[in-house]
Amino acid sequence: MNQKNSKRDRAKNGKWTFSISFLFPAFILYTVFLILPMLASLYFSVLKWDGITTAKFVGTKNFVDLFTNDRYFMKVILNTVKSMAAGACIQLPLAMILAYLVYRTTRGFHFFQSVYFVPVVISATVIGLMFSLFFNPSFGPVNAFFEAVGLKGLIKNWLTDPGVVLFSVIMPGIWQYIGYHFIILLAGMQSIPREIIESAYIDGANSVDIFFQIVIPNIKGMIQVALSFV
Repeated sequence: MNQKNSKRDRAKNGKWTFSISFLFPAFILYTVFLILPMLASLYFSVLKWDGITTAKFVGTKNFVDLFTNDRYFMKVILNTVKSMAAGACIQLPLAMILAYLVYRTTRGFHFFQSVYFVPVVISATVIGLMFSLFFNPSFGPVNAFFEAVGLKGLIKNWLTDPGVVLFSVIMPGIWQYIGYHFIILLAGMQSIPREIIESAYIDGANSVDIFFQIVIPNIKGMIQVALSFV
């Protein structure tokens, strides 16, 4: 009996050692490149220091000045919230619809899967330049399209007009990362047993019923993961 317990303990310790040996390098990298910089930022935030002269501890004064004396700070926070809301309200629903359409596709599955993911691997610099050309008020295709269809009232100076410039900043991000959420949600849909979908069709369910009654309930975990990346 003691020998069995001893073997069980050794096997358990071996599993722990095996797991730790694989997790430890990732933990070191995570600590060095994320945890330590965050702690350093927190430390520097309570100092008055120009990077050259001797640092002086000021406590929460920097935070008080930030919220009371910086007139742009709250606007930046509001714009960030708007950007996140746009990601949650526009990016995720579009990614889910595209994922479901590709999931139900019988031909060209891998082609569409690759096409929708391509923007994710494109450099942010390239995407920024591309959308700056799209929204250019003089020769950009956006204003040219509105003029061609007779909607001249929608022609804007997309890059400088305070009323629409935030939209011009949010759209490139939505376009670039919609494929990232698309892949996550598509993976979740592929994990749904085919027997459930086939049974639903036999019972008379259509594609809309399957989407809302079967697909969404079965990928709630993936939706939460995608939402955490917005």
